[in-house]
Amino acid sequence: MEPKPVQPWLRPDIDAMLALLPLFEDPAFVPCTWTKPAPGEDLFLPYPTYHLTVDELHRLAFGSTAFVDPYAPLPEDAAHPFPTDSPAALPAFIRSASLNQLRRYLTHLFRAERFCDGAIEGQFQNGNLVAVLRRIRDLTASKHVNFTAQDPPQPRP
Repeated sequence: MEPKPVQPWLRPDIDAMLALLPLFEDPAFVPCTWTKPAPGEDLFLPYPTYHLTVDELHRLAFGSTAFVDPYAPLPEDAAHPFPTDSPAALPAFIRSASLNQLRRYLTHLFRAERFCDGAIEGQFQNGNLVAVLRRIRDLTASKHVNFTAQDPPQPRP
């Protein structure tokens, strides 16, 4: 499958997402609690109830320009593929991932939650989600970045 152009991730959407980072970095932050079934509800399993800020991150990942097709290849995938064989390789991938690859990670993460309760909580616990947001912050910190161009951001001429 041939890589397709990805819609630009607009600066206000990036800033809205990064505004959540300080709360997520707080060691006292609890991303979710597990709701247990009431007595007599034997057919229900515990499920995560996420903090409202995590719900806001979810809204921003899907309801803004952050969303990318999770299955469409990106031009940078050939040189830097997502590590599908080992979860232990994910931190190294995050440290060098492009902005579009990080967008896709967020899309995959919130899709994973739909099929596996607690997927988001696990990414908070192992530090990957905060590392992704920090990498986004670092990639977008330059005031000379053109956010309307294809990723990776390039300095303006």
